[in-house]
This record gives sequence, structure tokens and C-alpha cells, in this order.
Amino acid sequence: RREEWLLPSPSTVGVADGDSFDEPPATPTIFRDEPKTGRNDPCPCGSGKKYKKCCLKKQSEFA
Repeated sequence: RREEWLLPSPSTVGVADGDSFDEPPATPTIFRDEPKTGRNDPCPCGSGKKYKKCCLKKQSEFA
């Protein structure tokens, strides 16, 4: 019976290393050179329209 305690059980493998089975992998952090343009901010293209009415559609076509 002592050997049962020395062998790792399937439920504890990896937990000692700090791994968790319930957490998804971390997503990489995105660093931007310029602040993110909000939907209601003026469009950075200089048209004077709101970003959502101007270039947001163009950006979503490429994504």
C-alpha cells in the first residue's frame, strides 16, 4: 500500500509545478504606439467623421 502514496495520481500531475487544468493559456500582451481609437472619437484619417462611421468599417474588412 505504501507504493500507492509515492506514485503521482492523474489528478495531481502538473499541479505541483504551478500548472492548472482549469485556466486557459495566457494571451500575449499587446503594446500600442498610439492610444486606441474609440468608436465615437474623431477619425484619425482627418475626415471629421466619427471613427465608427468612417474607417472602422475599413479596419473590420481586413481583420
